[in-house]
Amino acid sequence: MPLVVSKVEDSDIGDYVRISLAGFYGDPVARIFQGCDINSPSAEIAALIERRRKTVIGQRNVNPIKVTDTDTGKVIAVAEWNYEPAKTPEKLEKIDIPDDASPALVAILKTYLGTGNEIMGDKPYWTLGNMVTHPDHRHRGAAGLLVQWGIDIIDRDGLEAYVDASADGKPLYERFGFEQLREVVYEYSDSDLNVRETHYCMLRKARPLVAKTGA
Repeated sequence: MPLVVSKVEDSDIGDYVRISLAGFYGDPVARIFQGCDINSPSAEIAALIERRRKTVIGQRNVNPIKVTDTDTGKVIAVAEWNYEPAKTPEKLEKIDIPDDASPALVAILKTYLGTGNEIMGDKPYWTLGNMVTHPDHRHRGAAGLLVQWGIDIIDRDGLEAYVDASADGKPLYERFGFEQLREVVYEYSDSDLNVRETHYCMLRKARPLVAKTGA
């Protein structure tokens, strides 16, 4: 059953969100990012689909990709490879958080974005996020295809790549040359929620392609 990587189109956004919800089910940090889960009311999921349509489709420097099983035509995995341009000192100090973000999301974003800025500084780089395979299609190589898609672009550009990895994802990234720089702990607690999850900040150093020369 051949698997093929391609760009996510507007018509794919429903599958994109549902795969993310199913794949990240039970992950408290992902639940905070998404604002709902696969068992949430349909209206909440529909609202998430529309939010993601605005933030994913047609955005400059955002590259959502999918893996399709060509035998069934079903999308089975998704990810985002995003280009981060060079930042000014002012941009590094500022963390952009949506005005309607929940207190939990504010706390997680401050850690996530602040750590990334601290590690990568003002240089341009690529980052991989929201990589997830539907639970029914794991261990088929889809995740590796999604990573390789970005690696090919990164090496063409001669840039570094940064990823915030979960414990489950860390071994995959290591196979593609990412190295752990530090651990980061996402924490948030209130009367309804108590989250403490360790992630791994990982870097793949630049490996520019060497042009072939004739004999």
